[in-house]
Amino acid sequence: NVLLPLAAVITSVSLDHIELLGPSLDEIAVNKAGIIKENVPVVMGEVSSSALDIMKEKAMEKNAPIFFSHPCSRIETDLKRLKFSAQFQNKQLVLETPSLGEFQLVNAGHAIRVMEILNEKGFEIGETDLVNGFLHAKIPGRFEVMPHSRIILDGAHNVEKMQGLVDTLRSLNIKPHFLIGILKSKQAREMIGFLAPVAIHITFVRPDLPKPYYAAEELQQMAEENNIPCSVMDGSESELTHFIENFNGERLLITGSLYLVGQMRNHWFPVLAVENTVVQRG
Repeated sequence: NVLLPLAAVITSVSLDHIELLGPSLDEIAVNKAGIIKENVPVVMGEVSSSALDIMKEKAMEKNAPIFFSHPCSRIETDLKRLKFSAQFQNKQLVLETPSLGEFQLVNAGHAIRVMEILNEKGFEIGETDLVNGFLHAKIPGRFEVMPHSRIILDGAHNVEKMQGLVDTLRSLNIKPHFLIGILKSKQAREMIGFLAPVAIHITFVRPDLPKPYYAAEELQQMAEENNIPCSVMDGSESELTHFIENFNGERLLITGSLYLVGQMRNHWFPVLAVENTVVQRG
């Protein structure tokens, strides 16, 4: 909110970061509407009607035009790429990206709409730029398949993101073993409930990280209420490393917390803290 942007994007309004944004969807919408600036176009994702009313009121106050994202349609996907169709400058294109997940279709729609707005402001973003941009778009920890591994990392850390993860697993016809830790501030019961149709087994942990996590036994009870096969294990880094190095199932998916995913990702992509700078090796 310090800089004046060329465009603003509100991707969604969901019950997350409630300790900062408020305990209700309307309060969260009011806070998220704070990025709407005077005469700056705003791109809207799919939100509830009441949240949209709040956004529209703020946009009118700021004389900010509202645009809606273009829908993107999946053509095919596997564990290496997502191929989809999208509209850009009134032309239908076929695009590919290594960023996996059904939710990436939504993200792509936002990005494409922003690029069209930028072109209207004098930028020259063409089809080749769009194609190359998506071919190189990769978000660490977002349905990321680890190299030479049967392990996937996904930072799904709230109800909305967990639903998106389940949609992705269904599109790929994958039923993994899960390794999960969840922060106390999250709606853990609802998150776990979504996993019932796609989980072979869930191993719960309370990671040894400086964050308030649910005890693994609490999460285990929630899973048992949904008749999900589950177990608990020690959340120390050494035990987690031993677990992933000795996993012999078909597919392991680590999720529930970006902090946990970040810690586990260090196994493949170590980071070295140098004073106030973080340098990634490899």
